[in-house]
Amino acid sequence: MNRIPFVLVCGLWAVSLGAVHGQEPPVVDTVGQQAAVLEADLGKFKDSTPEAAEVMVKLADLYYRDGRLFGLVRVAEKFVAAHPSDPRHSAMMLKLIDAQQGLSRNKDLSATIRQFLTRYPTAGECPALEIRLADSLQQLDDRLKSAAACQVVWLRQGPSEIGRRYGVTAVQLFSSVGSTDSITGAAVLAEQMLDKLPAGEFAREVGLQSFNDYRRIGQWAKSSAVGTKIFQKGVAGDPESQRSLHLLTAENHGNISQQLNAAQSLQAARAIRDDQSVHYNLIYRLYHAAAKPN
Repeated sequence: MNRIPFVLVCGLWAVSLGAVHGQEPPVVDTVGQQAAVLEADLGKFKDSTPEAAEVMVKLADLYYRDGRLFGLVRVAEKFVAAHPSDPRHSAMMLKLIDAQQGLSRNKDLSATIRQFLTRYPTAGECPALEIRLADSLQQLDDRLKSAAACQVVWLRQGPSEIGRRYGVTAVQLFSSVGSTDSITGAAVLAEQMLDKLPAGEFAREVGLQSFNDYRRIGQWAKSSAVGTKIFQKGVAGDPESQRSLHLLTAENHGNISQQLNAAQSLQAARAIRDDQSVHYNLIYRLYHAAAKPN
């Protein structure tokens, strides 16, 4: 008579008992088992060998499909460092970037994206990666680097919705740093945006940002030039806004002793709405117009 082994009987009894009490049998971690085998294989080779490269690719694909980000970061970093000439290098870098972003490792993420953009500047993923780089740098609160990254997005995307958003973010970040160089960067970028944007409220706000930032650093002539562009583009706003812009432009001209130009701006302001202060200022500018400008 054949006897069933006691251990098997106990196992069957446990399964049936679990079924009676509504318990599911334990779940087998198939991915974990596959990963363990591959990790063991990887340990047999040096990271720089072709055999190790093959195992790393299989492991990375396995971890990527199952969302195991820590394992993916570890394996992909090894592959990227050890196999720079492998044709799968760019694909592994992209997997590494996804994993780093998923783990909010923004410092590592920004470094990896920069490396990818430098190494593969014509890759189709570059426009999206430039946006991800700008976002990651904003998380790190590095305003100058973040502003520069946002500016790159504007330069590629132009006056599209994405380009506008990142362009104006770059202007605001540059301006907020408060140094002469950063304010100059804000003013120059905003002026470039004014040139490329279609007429409208957005162009007006960007133009005024450039106009005022140039004034902040005493670049009176450049500020006046932007003011002229705002009028030429037809985005100077309602009459009172136009009058205010004329008065500030007159002040710009006066600061560099361009009295006749200042007088012309004051006359334009008076044509919209006259008052005693503007009238007096006009007489003053005309009186001193004979003086040799700086």
